[in-house]
Amino acid sequence: MNKETAYIVKNSDSKLLDKAFSFYKEKDYEQAQHFFALFLEENENAQAYFYRGKSLLYQGKYIEAIGCFENARELSPQDIDIYIEEIITLLH
Repeated sequence: MNKETAYIVKNSDSKLLDKAFSFYKEKDYEQAQHFFALFLEENENAQAYFYRGKSLLYQGKYIEAIGCFENARELSPQDIDIYIEEIITLLH
């Protein structure tokens, strides 16, 4: 995911996103996807969809992951990483 997918979020939403990324870095993908989902209830953000999709992929939840990658692709169609992850997921 490239840095062109910058985003502006409210402070409370930013805390949700920070928490999601913290869990993701710790490889606690269940908690990570949960906090990405909470963030996405109020925000449309390609990066959050992308990492929620990766978190779901690591849990073997392929259909849900595909949906996240599709949403990320719609918001950031120039990001090749999204296409790659979507293809990897489709191969499962």
